This record gives sequence, structure tokens and C-alpha cells, in this order.
Amino acid sequence: INQEPRRYLINETAMKQLGFQTPEEAIGQQISWSIGSFNLSSGPIDGVVKDFHQETLKNKVDPLLLTFEPIWLQTFLVKVETKEVEKTVQRIKKSWDELFPKYPFEYYFLDEMYNNLYKSERIQIQLLFIFSGLSIVLALIGLFSLIAFALRTRMKEIAIRKVLGADLASLIKLLGREYLILACISAAIAVPVSYLWISRWLEDFAYRIEISPLTYLLAIGLVGALLLLTVCIQTSLGTAVNPVEKLKTD
Repeated sequence: INQEPRRYLINETAMKQLGFQTPEEAIGQQISWSIGSFNLSSGPIDGVVKDFHQETLKNKVDPLLLTFEPIWLQTFLVKVETKEVEKTVQRIKKSWDELFPKYPFEYYFLDEMYNNLYKSERIQIQLLFIFSGLSIVLALIGLFSLIAFALRTRMKEIAIRKVLGADLASLIKLLGREYLILACISAAIAVPVSYLWISRWLEDFAYRIEISPLTYLLAIGLVGALLLLTVCIQTSLGTAVNPVEKLKTD
């Protein structure tokens, strides 16, 4: 058992809860700590460390007290080189088995543990990207086909407009107007729903970003550009035929 006088390290959150405003004010002050019926002896604060996240960002930084207590030693943090990791682990295991033969040696890598904290979020984001991409592709294919069908049913109208002097830009404006209106209606429905869903998802995190309107503006601009490109391509292909040919048909 440790015979040295009890000394403590605390984080900034613990410092503020103890009523100290600066590390200089806290260092050297006597504190004690207890958990349940177990009381630790009082001792001075030797240092104040900056707040750091030892749990997922869904949780706020808790008051933290660090001290040396041999009877509570259950986990050791060992800094190792990335080269020959397996050999290093085997040497650590050998030392462990010599010191603690009654306890099995189990080890984890700290970076993997932290990665596992956000595993579900990463899977959600990956699925969101995949399904969003598929949705956009399917929507563009449907839009492409819909415009092609609309052009076929209005070929005589388009032919007459071309004979009367309508250029490609005016035809694109004519045909794209109705699809632009539909896109605006869709955005008016999708943006609030998306905002509410993301806001509720972010509420699970104690530390989170704010949703920027610029993100939605960029998304709407991208969809609008793809819509305009689709309309331009289909209109160009549909109006490339000689209008006289279409006017001769029944």
C-alpha cells in the first residue's frame, strides 16, 4: 500500500466545482474525497489539468480527480511504439503473468476503444450517404425519363415555337419552369423535416455543431444545378429534330 502522502490532480471542471477560479488558486489547497463508505485521506492539489474527453461526446466533461491508489489498480496504460506491436504485447504479457499470475492478461488499444464510441454514428452516416446517393440517382433517372416523355407529347408545340423564332434558351425556360416549381415544393417539405430530424439527433450530444442554413442552400443549389442540366440535355436532344418534320406528322 502506498505510504506516500495523498496528493491529487484535478481537471478544470472539478476546479470550478470546488470554488477555485484559477489553477494557481487551487494548487496547494487541501481536499479529500470519498465514494460510498470509502474515504480517502485529505491531501494537497498538486496540479490542474485541462478538461479532456474520456467518454463519448454525448456526455459532458465530468469533474475528474486523479490520485495514486494501489488497491484500485485494475487498468494500466502503456505507451508503445507502432513498430513490432505484437512483440511488444508479448513482452508486456510475460511481465504481467509474472507479476499477476492469478489474473488473465487482457488488452485493448486506446484508439480502437475511442473509435468504437462512434461506430454506430459512422455506420449511420455511411448509410445516409449511400441511400442519399441512390435517391438522387433514381430521381435524376426518373426526371430524365419524365422530361423525355413530356417532350414527345409536346413536340408539335415546340416545333411551332421554333418556327416562330423561339431559341433553345426560351424552350429550356418554358419546359424547366414546371419542374423548378416541383423542386421548390419538394425543398419546402424536405428542408424542415431534415432540420427537425438532424436537430433531434444532435440533441444526444453534449457538444455539437449548429446547423448552418448554408448547408441547405448548397444542397438545394446542387439539386437545382442537376435539374437544370437534365432539362438542358433533354431539351437539346428533343429539339434537335427539324420542326418541319414534326409538323408534317399527325
